[in-house]
Amino acid sequence: KGSRVYPPSSGFWLNLSQDLHVDLLRSLPSSRYVGFGSLIEAAKPRLGLIEDRIFTALKWCNRSNSVDVGDDVALLHLAIAFESLLALEQGPQITQRFKESVGLLVGSVPKLENWTGQFYAARSKIVHEGSSPDMMFCATQRSNRPSAEYRSLVSYGHIIFGVCLNAIVAGADSAYQTGLASLLTTNQERFEQICKVLANANPGSPDALLSLRREIMDIDEYKFIPEDRLRIDTMLTANRLVVQHVIATNPPLSSELLGLYSSLANAQTSQDRFDELETIIQIVKHIGAYESARFADPADPTALLFSLTRSVHHYTFRHYYVLKNVRDKGVDDSDKDDIEQAL
Repeated sequence: KGSRVYPPSSGFWLNLSQDLHVDLLRSLPSSRYVGFGSLIEAAKPRLGLIEDRIFTALKWCNRSNSVDVGDDVALLHLAIAFESLLALEQGPQITQRFKESVGLLVGSVPKLENWTGQFYAARSKIVHEGSSPDMMFCATQRSNRPSAEYRSLVSYGHIIFGVCLNAIVAGADSAYQTGLASLLTTNQERFEQICKVLANANPGSPDALLSLRREIMDIDEYKFIPEDRLRIDTMLTANRLVVQHVIATNPPLSSELLGLYSSLANAQTSQDRFDELETIIQIVKHIGAYESARFADPADPTALLFSLTRSVHHYTFRHYYVLKNVRDKGVDDSDKDDIEQAL
């Protein structure tokens, strides 16, 4: 409200308030626009690369609505909008892919395939011949009499584009709300991402650590899911990098716990990483005393550190006691091979 942004719609004055703010407030609560509403109301992008595609498609759809374009240019712009929205690759099968994509999103609608075929036939003539004589939708096509023209192809196109857009956005938003991307990511990949981000960031940088909040929380969320190829070396490296970043912020920890974390941050890396594992065992014993509201906020760097340390402990404590038992009893060559394989 109060902005000077208005769409270049040729029919913007028809039964509308001519106030975009009012029109959006009136329209968005409708289930017809639920997907689009969630898209424009989001405080920040959350649908990944698909958002770029959607807004590119919307740009071309708006151009097809401009008051100063003819029907042929409007149809061509709308075709580009569909191709952007549906990510259609150019080629001899583009018409068939267009029909299949629209049909999948819209569902089984009588005469829909008639429209998609006529729309793309007109688009091809405009592209290759400069114009098309068939800009109206032929509602009935019978061999014994002329086809009945009923409304323009573009007018139907705008409605169908809106249905496709809503279906795509609603589906992507549902995937986001479900956390599908996280479900398809392994904890090994999350530990690797932590290493990648923090290895190139200045210690103490709050933005770097908070950018990994989702990864650290997901590691804790999915730590009980069996996972092979999960490397202790990667987990310990990720934990050490987080420790170094948090210590640089001068966290309000007891001298004993701060000493343990400092020892972990500066530990010499050995082949079996035993000293680090032993320090983590000691840290987890002390963390329990810090279960307070002060560290309940998942955006608190110390809370993130505690969460990650507990997760690493969950994955490695059995391995620690195996190493400790080997060290206490002595180690032979076969034990060394098992240890190296585990790491």
